[in-house]
Amino acid sequence: MLRFLLVFVACNSDPLYLPEPPQVKRSPVAVVNCGPVKCERGQYCCTHDDGIGGNCADPSQSPVCYTFFGCDGPEDCINGAICCESEGHYNGSACVDPSGCNDYYSWFMCHSDADCPPSAPKCCPHRDTGTLAKCQLDCFQ
Repeated sequence: MLRFLLVFVACNSDPLYLPEPPQVKRSPVAVVNCGPVKCERGQYCCTHDDGIGGNCADPSQSPVCYTFFGCDGPEDCINGAICCESEGHYNGSACVDPSGCNDYYSWFMCHSDADCPPSAPKCCPHRDTGTLAKCQLDCFQ
């Protein structure tokens, strides 16, 4: 009995942390702007400067990346999901249910004001350059 218990404890592990929920919410044809390149078909933007520079990578193969962007706007998401950048839940962006992108450290990603909700109607670029943008109340935040 004790041996069985030890085997059980040794085999028990937490699930792997992935930037997106297990249910598929990212489009298989998502294209993510990443500095001078575009990441496609399963690749994410690995960046250390909000997308000013970066390279395309598979997050499961690149554990040293500081920030992974899996989407950069609503067109990259499916099944009712939105593209959410979050510093509180994960560092980067992922396609999530709208209710999962509603705290102080989370923002809808966008390409234009039309992509933004009424509570954050302006699509503002990260820093003053770069290819990524997020919805905010105004662009001075």
